[in-house]
Amino acid sequence: MKIANLKDFHSIRQKLMAISIVLLVVPMLILGFLRALAKMLYPLKL
Repeated sequence: MKIANLKDFHSIRQKLMAISIVLLVVPMLILGFLRALAKMLYPLKL
C-alpha cells in the first residue's frame, strides 16, 4: 500500500511540475508572439 501511495505522490508531483512549467512558458511564448506582431504591424500603421 505504501509503495503505491509513494508512486501516486510521485506522479502527482510530476504533473504539478509539468503544469508549473507550462504556466511559466506559455505566457512567455504569448508575449513574444505579441511583440513580433506589434513589430510587424507598427510600420504599417505609421
